Amino acid sequence: MSAAQEATADYGVARALSVARTIMDAGPLGLTKAEIRERVELYRSAKANGQTWESWDREFSRDKKHLRACGIDIQEPQADGEEYRYTISAADYGLPPLTLELAERIALQRARTLFSGSRLRGLDHALWALESVAEIRGADGQQEPLPDPGPALQLSLGSEQELDQLVILAQLGTDRPLSFGYTAHGRRGVQQRRVVPLGLGARGHWYLIAHDLDRDQQRSFRLDRIQGTPVPLKPPFSADVQQAIDEIAAGTRYAQLDIRAVLEAFTAGQERHDGLHEIYRLHAQPAEVPRLRPLTAGRSSDPAETKIERVLNMAAYLLAHDGVPPSELLQKYGISPRQLQRDLLSLQQVGSFDRNYFADFITVSPLPPLSYEEFEQQYLPADAPIVLLDSSLDDSTPLARPVSLSKPGALALLIALQVVIDLGSEGQQSLSEAARSLRRKILTLVPEALAQSARSVTMTASRVDETVLTAAAQAIAEGTAADMEYQDAEGSISRRIIDPVQLVHDGPRSYLRAFCHTAGGERLFRLDRMRTLTVLAGSERSQAARELPLHQVPAARVPRTAESVDAVLRFAPSAAAEADAFAPQRHKIEDDGARVIATHYRSAAALIQLIFDAGGDIELLQPEALREQVRQRAEFLIGRTIDA
Repeated sequence: MSAAQEATADYGVARALSVARTIMDAGPLGLTKAEIRERVELYRSAKANGQTWESWDREFSRDKKHLRACGIDIQEPQADGEEYRYTISAADYGLPPLTLELAERIALQRARTLFSGSRLRGLDHALWALESVAEIRGADGQQEPLPDPGPALQLSLGSEQELDQLVILAQLGTDRPLSFGYTAHGRRGVQQRRVVPLGLGARGHWYLIAHDLDRDQQRSFRLDRIQGTPVPLKPPFSADVQQAIDEIAAGTRYAQLDIRAVLEAFTAGQERHDGLHEIYRLHAQPAEVPRLRPLTAGRSSDPAETKIERVLNMAAYLLAHDGVPPSELLQKYGISPRQLQRDLLSLQQVGSFDRNYFADFITVSPLPPLSYEEFEQQYLPADAPIVLLDSSLDDSTPLARPVSLSKPGALALLIALQVVIDLGSEGQQSLSEAARSLRRKILTLVPEALAQSARSVTMTASRVDETVLTAAAQAIAEGTAADMEYQDAEGSISRRIIDPVQLVHDGPRSYLRAFCHTAGGERLFRLDRMRTLTVLAGSERSQAARELPLHQVPAARVPRTAESVDAVLRFAPSAAAEADAFAPQRHKIEDDGARVIATHYRSAAALIQLIFDAGGDIELLQPEALREQVRQRAEFLIGRTIDA
């Protein structure tokens, strides 16, 4: 006897993708509203169950909105009437034929490697689609195998909150006034800011460089401190504000602005000085610890367009790799087993009917069971590669040629290529040039507002000793060991022999991934804590180190040891997005946007140092004894500053 059905498809996802598939199948003539309602099975069944035309029309409008948010532009009729038809332009939907030189293909492969574990929305989709339509040729015009592009960084540039804001700002474009709520460093309240964007850049965190209309100055805004969704400002404006907007649009103001120079000039000096007073203020009174709740497994409910985009990306990923095991999908998309089951069932429901009403649906093989127990205890442990089967996979079907350059996907791809350009090591100039060439080609294929924003994106590495960085790159390239002097979070200094394998940028931190002979295992070492790093010429990387690149880069987490301390920390609204990096066990989001978490840290000394490094963005609520030490130390340092 088979298990009872528990899992179902997300019919909103399946219905929206079926709408796209149905309209695309109709070709350039398109379909009327009545025809769309008749050919999409989930619309047909709702009609049979008594759904009114008005109710269906509202549902159709929502589906169109969600598809457009994913980059599928359904063309509206120019006038009302039953015979006016809806179309999806094949040119807008997919990519035109594109020729890639071999070097550009290598740059594309490097971009894929760099962000293999990233949260950049739509990147996999864009990479697959670009490769699927590109003709690749070498110097002699023939297809050539890809050479190994060499050792690479692996990147996770920014929190999900930062990357989501990045996409929104890129869609709005530069030189257009907009407004958003902002919580500046050391502040608890949200201020409304009116700005004209000038550029976007990353230096550990993502920043918007903009002209502040109310202060008449250039300012930098960290994206994870933006509250809510930025929205365009509408005229009329005051005379001075309108003048500033016009001058920026005309290029007469900020014509010589160098975003890279702005990012590289960032200094924490003044913030650190002001932070001492903020740290003292926060810790001068007894702490009130709110009631915290456990973090639930999996993710909260996603917006409809996010779910549609994930399933669309998953389809592209499955098609690109000709079969992917469920374990890889779970890790790649960061979803729970039940969400994967639901996504696969949603794909199974995507289909359309031709004019003779022959059903044409996507088939997921092996088909996931409808029972949670069977899926989790049989389907997942078997880990059989999943493939998509479709009797009509050709250039006219959405899943054969997916939405390749949706706004999130196009931006993600352009950012990834910019990273190849800006953060490449010495000796990789040809790779950087190829990435520039490919980026120029892609910029001609995207909407002008997005292209304008993408051109303004600048990447700079966090501050790291150049000698250390050069030695790390040399050891990785030559496959040798290195002698390292390292200062840990408590200030203790040790000597270690390590086998460097990868450089890793994770938000504001840069790490060296290595096999540590002293610890006997894999470790991530912060580059800014390395006092010296010396390549051991003639040495050879261990077998354990050679195997590390075959596995995903581990998250940088604090291990629990005998010296670890349990703590409750409050992250200011301006730093709330950073709390996830501290492996919270329980948490609460407060009304002002601050986040309180319960976690553990490596030692009391390291925890106190963390509070001072944060400069007022993190408050230590518990343990009380350490909170008092923080207060005393802040008071002492303020006194020293005054005496000096």
